[in-house]
Amino acid sequence: MTWLSIRVDLSVRGFLLFAIMPILATPLAYVPSAAEIPTGIGFGVMQVGVLGLVTLVAIKMLALTGHRLSLIQLAVFGLFIGSVRGGLMVIFDGLFGLVDPVDMATRVLSSALFTGFWFSAATYLVHEGVAFNRKYKALRNQVATGSDKNIDPLSPVTPNQLAMDDLTRVLQSLGKLVSGQDATAENLRMAAEAVRTKSDQVVRPLSHKIWMDSKVSAPKARLSEVSKQAIIDLDYSLGRVLAIEAMFFLGLVSVYSIERVLLASLALPLVALFSIAFRPKNQDRAPSRAALINFVFLVAIATIPIFVDDLLVQFAGFNSALFPVNLFTLIAPLWLGVIIVFDSSLTVLRKSRVALVEELEKQKASAPETGDEDLAGFLHNSLQSELTVLSLQLQAASESQNPTDAKAAWEQLGAWINKSVSEDFENSTLDPASRAFGSIAAWRGIADVEINISPETFSRHSMTPLLVQVIEESISNSVRHLKATKITFHFAPSNTDQLIIETNGRLPAAPTNGIGTSWLNSISLKPTELVETATGTRSVIDL
Repeated sequence: MTWLSIRVDLSVRGFLLFAIMPILATPLAYVPSAAEIPTGIGFGVMQVGVLGLVTLVAIKMLALTGHRLSLIQLAVFGLFIGSVRGGLMVIFDGLFGLVDPVDMATRVLSSALFTGFWFSAATYLVHEGVAFNRKYKALRNQVATGSDKNIDPLSPVTPNQLAMDDLTRVLQSLGKLVSGQDATAENLRMAAEAVRTKSDQVVRPLSHKIWMDSKVSAPKARLSEVSKQAIIDLDYSLGRVLAIEAMFFLGLVSVYSIERVLLASLALPLVALFSIAFRPKNQDRAPSRAALINFVFLVAIATIPIFVDDLLVQFAGFNSALFPVNLFTLIAPLWLGVIIVFDSSLTVLRKSRVALVEELEKQKASAPETGDEDLAGFLHNSLQSELTVLSLQLQAASESQNPTDAKAAWEQLGAWINKSVSEDFENSTLDPASRAFGSIAAWRGIADVEINISPETFSRHSMTPLLVQVIEESISNSVRHLKATKITFHFAPSNTDQLIIETNGRLPAAPTNGIGTSWLNSISLKPTELVETATGTRSVIDL
């Protein structure tokens, strides 16, 4: 994937991460006295409040259209809200008793560049975290769904078995509706309503509870552990560190003259040379020794190049920015040290995430830790599909007044008196391919289902059990929510990990997002997008 093809979403979390920077940077823009620093921070909070409202409006608009931003569009939006921030600083600084040392154009430009950079960086960092969490959970769910079960979620001692026994009795009561009753239109209609009620009020809540109880999130990284490992490894990108440090110097344009800032920016090549010459090589060092050596290096690289640069500034005839001691004396070296540790922390996180994903990909055919995800999927995707088909057949028979259809639907309902949910769940894993192709017959008369995948390809697929549940859930969703009467499944050309679902249904005015949609999203490596086509709808599930 190239960086041009990356799509990100604006998020509240990303904005909150970004909000720290303008709040801290605003006092520095005016070089206030110690007594005025709280005022500058308060002004920064006001700016963040306004930018937050603008961002929330943008988030809502993008959510309505379903549009996601490219990195270029993200940068443009960042520059836009940066310009808004610059305008606020020009208009309202007087109300806060702050005097801007630069002209309006310089203020707006520096604010746009500063805000655009940090807003884009914060949004992308959050996007990376969300993307990893999605991929981790999808792989985790795929491992659980596609593997043999070493732990039976329906063992007699589990609450799930007790729940399945109760559910079996409830469903068997549906079969008793037939006893001593004729297949009249009214009886068929009442039976259809009873089936729908049991599906919505019993099966759906139970499957949702089991699914929520079995949800697994990606491991949370502890800040202290990540920071500690970051100092031990000190694996940072010099290019990224210099780019962020350059943004620090760019922000000084609002405080000092451009000539002085350009001279001060000589610290960048000094930092680069210092890093190249003295960066520790930590091979074969004990962690404690590596941490000590790297800490000394951090202090040195954060102070020596900056103090040398300040001497050069003084030789050029400018006053020192660091002495007498002021805010910049502390902030300048601290900033450089923090961004080096921050970049090294990102490397630690990235490596650990890659290791987690690789491990899960290796385990796709291994035994899961629990079978609860399978049970929840079976209840929602398979059992609810059966109930949906049955209720629709009963309803259709009550309206058609066709004796043959009425008799068939009535007999099918009567067969539920012998229903065993536990046995059905156990049998569902024996022959997944037959179960999937059996969906074609089950939905006959309600929807024309085509599975354009050969039984051999289906059976050999590494994720066959998962494919079955995806097909069952997609048929049910398409009939119930899209009012589809024709549904086709096929793999993408040369890619059997992409299942394409096409229907002749139409998107509802108010899209639903129930457990079925959530389940499909939870097992897809990429967000599933249901798009409207000339003939209906199309969606892709990445396995």
